[in-house]
Amino acid sequence: MELNTVEIGKRIRHGRKELGLSISDMCIKCGIASSGSLSKIENGVCMPSPVTYFSLAQVLGYSMEYLLTGEKKYKTEAKEYILTKTEEQFINGIRQLPQEEQSELYDILELKLRKVKGDAKKMGKSSNLQEEPKENLVS
Repeated sequence: MELNTVEIGKRIRHGRKELGLSISDMCIKCGIASSGSLSKIENGVCMPSPVTYFSLAQVLGYSMEYLLTGEKKYKTEAKEYILTKTEEQFINGIRQLPQEEQSELYDILELKLRKVKGDAKKMGKSSNLQEEPKENLVS
């Protein structure tokens, strides 16, 4: 497999801009010595070291495979997921909002998740009741 450093650099730059990070900010977060070094990586002039490459993927929230190949994969703790177009749009939309607005969306998401879990518990209880014999329900 031949690596395309220009495309890898474009993915890194795109991710950095999506997060609203300057080159200097990204260097600090990734432990890159100079903005010139990151600029060379983003322009496809050179490949980052494995340690820097891993750090870039972590900060950007991308899998290392995505940075190398462009295949849309994001990592979470122990699993890899391929995001749907809707999920990608949602994530990109959130990243464009100010931090306060992002926090509000997270709060709404937490409420929705609690509601869904609560509804699932209620459904489980009602299905358990339906499965019991009638004599147990009357007593």
